[in-house]
Amino acid sequence: MPVTPHVQAQHHQDHFENRGEDPEDIPRFHLACFRAEQDLRAGHSRAGAAGPIVMFLLAKLIAYTLLGALLGALGSFLALTPLMQAALQFTVGVFMIGNALRLRNVHPVFQFS
Repeated sequence: MPVTPHVQAQHHQDHFENRGEDPEDIPRFHLACFRAEQDLRAGHSRAGAAGPIVMFLLAKLIAYTLLGALLGALGSFLALTPLMQAALQFTVGVFMIGNALRLRNVHPVFQFS
């Protein structure tokens, strides 16, 4: 008897019923394996799925390159004085240390919730 999706589904259902489990509770992993097995038996391939992924990554690379160039051009026009740069670095440093202490639950003062 050839193995068809219906026969395999019945086998899975019988397997779960014989163990006293509800066949509706088949884990997603089993369903994913079942689908992959059916694709292989039917001769389906996911090799064509690389095209959209490559296009997405290429578009992302171009967008980030353009955004970086735009922000770099903007940064070349803006200049911080040494005092403003020191104040900004100090503020960011205090913020980072405070977040680290909050993540480590060092003191109740850092728990904002």
